[in-house]
Amino acid sequence: MRKHLLLTSIVVLILTMTAGYVLGNDNTLVGINEISSEHKKSKFKSGILQTTNRDKYLVCVENFSHDNSNNLTSDKMIKKVQQSIDKFKQNHKFKGIYEGITLEVIANCSFSPHLIDENAVHPIYSGIYEPRRIEQAPQEALGIFIVDEDIVDKHFRDAPTRWSPEALLCEEGECNEVTKGIYVTSKEFKELSGQKLKDELAYGLSLESTLQPMSKEKEDKLKEKKEKLKESKESDK
Repeated sequence: MRKHLLLTSIVVLILTMTAGYVLGNDNTLVGINEISSEHKKSKFKSGILQTTNRDKYLVCVENFSHDNSNNLTSDKMIKKVQQSIDKFKQNHKFKGIYEGITLEVIANCSFSPHLIDENAVHPIYSGIYEPRRIEQAPQEALGIFIVDEDIVDKHFRDAPTRWSPEALLCEEGECNEVTKGIYVTSKEFKELSGQKLKDELAYGLSLESTLQPMSKEKEDKLKEKKEKLKESKESDK
C-alpha cells in the first residue's frame, strides 16, 4: 500500500514539474509558452491579408507620371479606384476572398514603385529574377501606380498583365509576395469607361490569375526581349 502511494506521489510530482512542457526537435523539454511566443512572432498569416501587421486590405494609388491634370487629384484618384472595386462586389469570388475584410483605398503609397527606377527590370517578365526583398511588410497590399508610357513600354510591352511583385517578405527560408503593383498610364486611368483599370484590378485583387497563358507570337517576342536584356547585362559587366 505504501509502495503504491509512493509511486503515485512520484508520478504526480513528475507531471507537475513537466506541466506546460513538450519535447522539442532535439528531445529537450520546451515550454509551451515559449513555442506560442515564437509562433506569434511570425510575420505571415493565412488569408488575403498575408501578414500579421495588417488588419485590413489597403489599396494605395499614386500618380508618378508627368500628367498633373485635375483628374488626378488625390480625391479623384481614390474615387476612381473605389468605383472600380465596387463593380466586383457582387462577384462570388470577390465575396469569398474579402468577406469580413475591410478594404480601403488611400492616396499615396508608403513605398515607391519598383519599376520606376531606371535600372529596374520586371522580376518576372524580364526573365531576371530580382525582386525587392523587405524586412517588414508595408501596410498596403496593393499599389496602383500611374506612370508615363515609357515605363509601360519598357516593362510590359508584350506582357499579359500590368502586374508586378513589389515586395517579397522572407522568414526562415520562406518568401512570399506580400504587395502587388499595377502600372497604368494616366490616359488609361482617366478613360471614362475605366475598363483598363478594372481589368488590371481583377489581377491585383487576386480575382484572376496573373500567370495567364500568352499567344505563341507574344511568347516569342518576350523570349527575344529577355535574351537581349541578358546580353545587355552581360556586356555591362
